[in-house]
This record gives sequence, structure tokens and C-alpha cells, in this order.
Amino acid sequence: MSTVDPRAASFPRPPLKVECSPVPGGQVCSLIGDLDPDTCVDATAVLGRAVEARPGVVCVDMREVQSCGSAALNMLLGLRALAEQERVPLAVVAPSRRVERLLELTDARRLFRIYPDYEPAVDVLGSP
Repeated sequence: MSTVDPRAASFPRPPLKVECSPVPGGQVCSLIGDLDPDTCVDATAVLGRAVEARPGVVCVDMREVQSCGSAALNMLLGLRALAEQERVPLAVVAPSRRVERLLELTDARRLFRIYPDYEPAVDVLGSP
């Protein structure tokens, strides 16, 4: 007879939700859920398309990101590189505590323009 440790049971994780909306002067893409190696693949595709559309500014709203790690950092760094290549300003908006911690621990915070909400990001970075 075998027993299963309930702590070792795997529970399905909710998928990451990515919602992009145009705003005057830019695009806001909200990430809702967990950023892990699997969900970052989809997020990268959606965010990449937002940058390639060349709006005035792309704001990545991260207030509802519940967990993140190296995959999330790599996704953000790749997005930053793409935005620079496309000459599209990129802003990280309202990072959750977990995202803030990740950026602080990796000394990557200085690489991103961080705003409390999308309006000031668009005001500062967006096209007139």
C-alpha cells in the first residue's frame, strides 16, 4: 500500500491572464497571476506584439502578479531589449511586492522606469 503526502500533491495553477488595452498615448498590458517559466512564454508573446505595434509607450501593469522568479526577470529584460530596438518607451507600472523584491534582489530595478500607475508613465514617456 502506498500513501501520498498531501503536501506533495500538485495542484493546477491558475493561468496567467494578460489584458492589453489602448490608452491615449500608449498601451497598458496588465499581468494577472503567476509568472513562471510556462506562463512567461505566453506573456512574452503578447507583450512583444504590444511593443511591435509601436504605441507611444507600453506600460506593463504588474500590480496583480502573485509570484515571479528568474523567468519573469528574463521576460522583462527581453521585453526591455525589444522595446529599445523598436524605440518604444517601456514602463513597469505598480509592481507587486513580489516583483519589487525580485527587481531589488537582482539589482534590476535601475534598468526599468517604474511608475505607480499608467497615467504618469504615459504623461512622461508617451508621444504627444
